[in-house]
Amino acid sequence: MKYMMLTSASLACFAACGLAYASQHGDAHVFSAAANAATQQGDDPLFRYQWHLLNQGQPVFGDGRPLPGVDLDVDILHALGIRGAGVKVAAIDDGLEIAHPDLVDSIVANGSRNFLTGSNDPTPPASEIDSDHGTAVAGIIAERGWNGIGGRGVAPEARLAGFNAIAEPDGSKQYVDIRYAWGDGPEGRAMEVFNNSWGGSSRAYPYTEVDEQQSLERLMQAQRGGKGGGVCQSCRQ
Repeated sequence: MKYMMLTSASLACFAACGLAYASQHGDAHVFSAAANAATQQGDDPLFRYQWHLLNQGQPVFGDGRPLPGVDLDVDILHALGIRGAGVKVAAIDDGLEIAHPDLVDSIVANGSRNFLTGSNDPTPPASEIDSDHGTAVAGIIAERGWNGIGGRGVAPEARLAGFNAIAEPDGSKQYVDIRYAWGDGPEGRAMEVFNNSWGGSSRAYPYTEVDEQQSLERLMQAQRGGKGGGVCQSCRQ
């Protein structure tokens, strides 16, 4: 749950961009009408529990009820058609079930990377029942909406690719894999937003050498044809 909340918060950038657009093209009436439309058109059975998207104090999967109104306001953006279309998001995690029925239509064809097998399918083995974190994170980001399946993502029309760098047990290899996903590899170079819902127990930034920090900055600045990529990284509180 903690990782899920961190990911939802980090991806509020999608909502912020859309909200700025809507603020320039509408007024309070437009916002109200859009919110009502978003509520009425929902047919995803688990959407009612996704209080981070639309919070009306409804019952959720938890010990209590959320405080009404504390959400990302993305229902407004979704109703205005601002849903992340055209954006490619890399989910760098322990894997991604690319054939998941509520994610399959969001997956970039041959855009993922399995560092353990060398293939473009980062789906964890069925025997690894604890390797579902990356799939859950991907759902929070871009689970398809309005299809009658599951819930919906913060950016339900964005495209997804999975990189199972965190599944690599060797720390030195894991670092190389992360760099691959961030743009050293061809699949990573095709991405625009990089979600990293993971971190160690230390509060310190893991790359302390100045040269290494500058190398990572140059790597990310080169994304999107020199416009730079967007990085979402979980942090410890």
